[in-house]
This record gives sequence, structure tokens and C-alpha cells, in this order.
Amino acid sequence: MIKKYFSFIVVFAIVLVIGNEIYTQINKKPKSAKSTRLSCHKDSVTFEKVIKPKLVQELLQTLKSQDYKVNVWADKSKYMTSVMFNFVDIKKIDEDIKTKIKNYKLDIEAKKTSDVLIDVMVYENDKKDPGKKTKRSKLYAGYLVFTFKVGIKKVYKIQTDFMDLKGEDIPKRVSCIINSVMTLGEQNGTK
Repeated sequence: MIKKYFSFIVVFAIVLVIGNEIYTQINKKPKSAKSTRLSCHKDSVTFEKVIKPKLVQELLQTLKSQDYKVNVWADKSKYMTSVMFNFVDIKKIDEDIKTKIKNYKLDIEAKKTSDVLIDVMVYENDKKDPGKKTKRSKLYAGYLVFTFKVGIKKVYKIQTDFMDLKGEDIPKRVSCIINSVMTLGEQNGTK
């Protein structure tokens, strides 16, 4: 009789442990995609992702050797009258990117297997977009999305908000983005 109760208690305990583990896994909060790797990421909402880790070193060497192209383009608001691009100059952002990358210049010749492209979208926050329902989604002026490509392969992508409608804080955000990409190799202890 005691064996029956003991067996029942053991089975009940196992079912509780397994049930608790399943419940914990189902209700686990997903990790936030927000980046806080660098202190400048905390100044604004920033998301970053390394898509092709094996190509990071080639990307960095090519950027440091100054052998890359930049494509900056505007994504203007569609539901409200676009105002931001009366103040924000795409050519100025392009020049700013190149100037910031020059700070990392090394006199090296990169082993070039593919062209490197920095594709940059400057997005104007469309506050009248019917898909934006929360006050929080209307707080920022826009965001920058940088996609770093080696050939046709996306290697690294980073997005960061800027708050000033005239884009006064864009140079600071560009500086943070360039610092972010250039410090990718330091994550693995390599430079």
C-alpha cells in the first residue's frame, strides 16, 4: 500500500516538474532586439543584427581601406506633408558617413572578393499613418537604417531613431552607427 502512494507521489512530482518547465517555456518573454552593446545605443532606440558573421572581417577591412560605396535615399512620409527633407540633406548625410569612416582608415589593401555597399534609408516618421496607433510611435522624427553588404550578401544591419525634425541629431546617430560597425570585430576579440 505504501509503495502505491510512493509511486503516485513520484509520478505526480515528475508531472509537476515537466508541467512547470513547459509553462515557463511557453510564457517566456522574447529577448528584445534593442541593442545596448555601445553606450551610444542607449541614447536612442537602436536595433542591430549581424546577418553573416563570416563576412564581418572582410567588411571591416574593406571599410578601413576606404574601398566602398554609399547609397543614401529618402523614404518620405506619405500620409502627412513631408517637412523633414526641407531641412535634411541626403548629400550631407552621405558626406558625413564617409568622413566618419575616414577616422578608421588604415593603410591596408583589403582582400577584395566583392564590392562593399552601405545602403542607407533615411525614414521620415509619418505621424498620420493609420498603422501608427500609439503616442509612442509618433515621438521620433525618423530613423536611419544602414545595411552593410559584401557583394549581394547582407552582412550587418542597424537601425536607430533620431528625434529632431530638422535632423540636428543625425550626425550623432551616424557617428554611433559607424562606431557600431567598426567595433563588430571587437566582440570576438579580433580587430
